[in-house]
Amino acid sequence: MTTNRANQLFLGMLGDRLATAIPIPGTGTPPCELLVNPLIITVGQGGPTAAGISDHAFSPIPLDQKLVGVKVAVQVVFLDPQVNTLGI
Repeated sequence: MTTNRANQLFLGMLGDRLATAIPIPGTGTPPCELLVNPLIITVGQGGPTAAGISDHAFSPIPLDQKLVGVKVAVQVVFLDPQVNTLGI
């Protein structure tokens, strides 16, 4: 990622941790790797504030009683077209 700009879009992926990371082609050297089997994908937006604090907002996680107490792995992917071909 080049810089953490205000209002930068990102994807938050919640799911099971993968036993082996999956390299994502087209993301440079070393390649970005998928570490989570994404069961829930949320869209977020955020970046640094004037006070130097990182401010982020996610779209809501589905409200489902079956998710109470569930442990999940989280991976965040920032969308930045200046980084590589895929912009991640």
